[in-house]
Parts: sequence; C-alpha cells; structure tokens
Amino acid sequence: HVYPEREYAHKDTFCVFRNPVERLISEYGHNKRNGGGKNYNNAKGLNDWIRRVLDESELASGKNLDCHLLPQHDFIYDDRNRRVCKHVLSFSNLDRDFARLMKKKGVGVTLGNKRENKSHVSLTVKDIDADNMARIRQLYKKDFNFMYHELDS
Repeated sequence: HVYPEREYAHKDTFCVFRNPVERLISEYGHNKRNGGGKNYNNAKGLNDWIRRVLDESELASGKNLDCHLLPQHDFIYDDRNRRVCKHVLSFSNLDRDFARLMKKKGVGVTLGNKRENKSHVSLTVKDIDADNMARIRQLYKKDFNFMYHELDS
C-alpha cells in the first residue's frame, strides 16, 4: 500500500462508504449494462458473477475491477490501521451527510439532483446465495464491522 497519510496528513479528507452487498449488486448491474447485457435482474447471473469476481486467485492477481472490489476499509485505514480518511459519509444518506459536512465546513456546495450511472438492478441481498454471502462476509469483514460500529448514520 501507499501510505496516503503522508500525502493527505494535513488535509481535511472525506470518503463515501457503501454497504458492501449493495456495492457488489450495483457493480454487477454496471458491468452487465456496459457489457451489453440485457437481463439485469437475474439472480443466477448475479451469483455466477459474484463467484467469479470474488475468486481469491483472481483478486490476488490484481483483478479487482479498478479497485471497485477492494474492501472500503482499505481506503479509510492504512496498513497500520491508522485512520486516513477523516470524514466518512454514508452512501445511503449521501445527500444529507454531504450537506452536513459542507455546512460544517462553511462551503456552499451541494450534490444537486442529477443521478448518473444507474444500473437498473432490482436484485437485493435476498438474491445472493448462502455460499456467496459467506464469501462476502469473509472478504468484507472489516467493512461490515466499520458499517455496524463506526459509521455515523
């Protein structure tokens, strides 16, 4: 890892955290849409995709979809478990969290109403099979811990 605290040590950083399962489902939809796929809401397709992209040998070889599959914990904490992202906003409450942070900092910036890159996937955690959920819980253990114990939302 590069230690971002060196570059951002004196910066007031923020990052956005998303539920790891919702993030995977969204990534699946994004990949299906950009790959010309037609059936976005196929549970078997989702589970096959998750099995393939979360294969340890694939991840170990650096195939992580431009860092989209990396645990978000790795962006919030460095390898020494020191927090490098000062403000963590919740994706599910992004409008509210971003507005609060900007108000707190005295910055007159809003997110606006336009939404880009909607994947049009209606699949949910209920569509993920037990084997994949076990794998997700293992790979994203620190993310789930962060989400349930540290995320302020």
